[in-house]
Parts: sequence; structure tokens; C-alpha cells
Amino acid sequence: RSLTHAVLGLLGVVSIVIARSARLLSCFGARGFEAYLMVITCLVVVLTTLQHPWYLVKALSTSSPEEVIVDTIDWTDDKLMLMLDIWLTGCHLMLPIRWVFLWPMEVAAILLYT
Repeated sequence: RSLTHAVLGLLGVVSIVIARSARLLSCFGARGFEAYLMVITCLVVVLTTLQHPWYLVKALSTSSPEEVIVDTIDWTDDKLMLMLDIWLTGCHLMLPIRWVFLWPMEVAAILLYT
């Protein structure tokens, strides 16, 4: 989890620097900045989903999660669903970009969850 937080923190700092710098923002342009935000939002969905042990084993192993994970862990994914829903809704409401740039994030959330 600490690697995930470090990556997201670094991307957050880079995003703030780009958004605050008129010179860097002009290099990216509006479409480039929207594409960059789309990549970051999709990366957050992927990293959030892979923090759940069940989906991590399901994504990276050919074995069944029941065989690999033997600890007694809370297997409910209600927290994961809530985090994904909050992230998707927040991105749609707070990011000043067009909806067409956010649909890959929605597709990634659905495909990673299933």
C-alpha cells in the first residue's frame, strides 16, 4: 500500500505543478491535460482495486483466491465498491474535463471489479 500511496502522491504533485504552471499547461494544451487526467484517474481505479487482496490474487495469479489466501480476512467488497463509487462520482463532479475523457475510467472500474 505504501508504494501505491507514493505513486499517487507523486502523480498528484506533478498534476499540481502542471496545473499551476502556465508554461507547462500551454505545452500540454487542453486535450493533453485532459488525457493526462484520464490516465491518472484510470491509474487510481487500478491501484484502488488491486489493494483488495481478493482482486490482487484474481488479477495476478492463475490459482483461485480461496487457495492462495488462507488468512481470515474480511472478504466483503463493500468498502471497495464505496471507494470506487466515490472516486467515479467525484471525478465527474469535480474535474473540469469533458465526459468523453472519463469513460475509460468507468470501463476500467467495471472490468476490474468483475
